[in-house]
Amino acid sequence: IVERPDGTRRWVEPYPTPLLNAEGQVTGGINMLVDITERKQAAADIQEKQARLNILAEAATALLFANNPDAMLHGLLTKIGPPLGVDVYFNYMVDHSGNALRLVSSDGISPENARTIERMEFGQALCGTVAMSRTPLVRTYLQQSDDPKAELARSFGFRAYACNPLMSDDLLLGTLSFASRSKDQFEPDELTFLQTISDYIAVAYARMHVQDVVRESEERLQFIMDSMPQKIFTATPGGEIDYFNPQWTEFTGMTSEEMHDSGWTHFVHPDDLAEKTRLWQHAF
Repeated sequence: IVERPDGTRRWVEPYPTPLLNAEGQVTGGINMLVDITERKQAAADIQEKQARLNILAEAATALLFANNPDAMLHGLLTKIGPPLGVDVYFNYMVDHSGNALRLVSSDGISPENARTIERMEFGQALCGTVAMSRTPLVRTYLQQSDDPKAELARSFGFRAYACNPLMSDDLLLGTLSFASRSKDQFEPDELTFLQTISDYIAVAYARMHVQDVVRESEERLQFIMDSMPQKIFTATPGGEIDYFNPQWTEFTGMTSEEMHDSGWTHFVHPDDLAEKTRLWQHAF
């Protein structure tokens, strides 16, 4: 590395060549320095992009199975914070009213400050603005901004801010914001990276939402079947009984465990058992 008179430093690669006299003795030398700063910078950029791709790959794999995006976000901030200058994140989800946001996860602010922003109305501050418009929002040089919507962000010492809506098709799930106290703006490739992270988080929340809907539907169906006066049972695709409602146990005097799989054959009349078994097997 060489330093110029103006203080800037450049990477160079030396190519020394000795000068010889007629007897082959070294009488001097020439050293040519080739500026390779751009090559070094390009290699560093490739290395940084590869590191980000690795983070995205890890995040995508983890979020496919994660049931706790909060823990996932905390882990991501530890990895992406230093290289991107991200000091803070806020994760809001739409509350049951459908008209406001509730804070479900954050890092980089004190618990006391987090309690002051637990609820955000649509249109309020920057997060609420994103929830209202359902479009990403980026703010730079926040400390010099006179935007009233950014007053809360300025009070936390943020200098750069990016917020993305968390969408599942046309359904707004929430918002995810990233902020920096160390620089005044995020670079375009950094914003793209944060958008991708937000998309991954949205997919994880959408998957959890579907799982919750399916579980609630199954619980309602279970309640209905348990409450009906008729005798109901269900079977697996292989023909094994996997559910009897309580009316069966009352009628037969057998426990659910005794009736599962092929236990139903015990309360079929012996004269009918062979034919009923053949019909049952034929159905599958």
